[in-house]
Amino acid sequence: MTRTSSRSPVLDTILPNIREYIKSCGPGGKIPTIRELSVNLGASQVTVRQAIQLLEQEGLVKAYVGRGTYVTSNEADKQQAITSRTITVLRSDWPSRRGEELTRSIYQAARSHGYRPAVVTYTDYEQIRDLLHPSAVSDAYILQPNSLCSVQLLAFLRNISPNVLVEGMELTKVDVDSLAPDWQQSIVMSLSRLTDQGHKSIMLISGEPRVTQLSQITFFKSAMQLMGLKHDESVIGFGDTQPGQCSTQGARTFIQNLLEQNDGKLPCSAMVVLSYASAVGIVEALQQAGLNHQDDVTMIVLDNPDMDTQLASQLNMIGVTAAMTGQAIIDRLEARWADPQLQYENLFTPPLFKPAGQRLTNSSGTDLSPK
Repeated sequence: MTRTSSRSPVLDTILPNIREYIKSCGPGGKIPTIRELSVNLGASQVTVRQAIQLLEQEGLVKAYVGRGTYVTSNEADKQQAITSRTITVLRSDWPSRRGEELTRSIYQAARSHGYRPAVVTYTDYEQIRDLLHPSAVSDAYILQPNSLCSVQLLAFLRNISPNVLVEGMELTKVDVDSLAPDWQQSIVMSLSRLTDQGHKSIMLISGEPRVTQLSQITFFKSAMQLMGLKHDESVIGFGDTQPGQCSTQGARTFIQNLLEQNDGKLPCSAMVVLSYASAVGIVEALQQAGLNHQDDVTMIVLDNPDMDTQLASQLNMIGVTAAMTGQAIIDRLEARWADPQLQYENLFTPPLFKPAGQRLTNSSGTDLSPK
């Protein structure tokens, strides 16, 4: 059954006008009643009441039963409104180690700023529509989709909240914010380091489904071409996996086949690997063939470099820490709360390089120390 959204499309139109009333009243002043605002703005009383509730959550006004609504006059009222804000993280049930780590980081960042976060795991758009109750709309929604993002889902979320952010992918022509890994900069950083070390034969390897990595392939080929290196399909290696299948197995099988086709030798001296899960499969395949991922090939893995595993500490990694992602998301939500007219954007967090044999020692991802 289709559920009707509790948010009227007129709401965003009348909010700026009510803000002007607030400015004209000044701190401690009483703003017009809901009925008066309804008549003056040409909107229903239900819509005006929703607008007042949003402004109360922002700490701009405070409503008193039987007395009316007044402009906030002290910081205590504002702080109380801020800490009552809710943030809902909508996470796809798509299996993902990185996704789980980022969900925890976003939740922790929201809690540390005094907000009230909640996490909802979903399978598809219809399930989210049924799970999100119209009487309990959040102040912001963070969507962690799988490799594909439903336009229907984005439209549904945007209709109930102006503060919607998609984590993990770059979006265009939609009125939501997005925060994605800077794959282009990460790939250029990787190739610059490898070529500085003298590598000329470099492959892009991944066990992830190729359909989900098309931008990365384009960035890699373009960068290789600019560097005067071989950049055709022979330097692109993907496992035969479909969305939802194991990328570790996909990468392992690809490397096994690659070694078989080349008499047990690798046709490259260096690899750029598109995920930690893929790197695990590559390392396993090399070990089975009597090769070593530290001596027989140079690898740079593009993934969040703050993973606390023995293998991760042995790998060169380029990426953004989970803590950095969580903080960047909260920063963007707060910026939109402060300025609801802020232009929607694709945001990127600059990646870090973690050398093999070292680990990140703090949540900001800026200090490195030997393992």
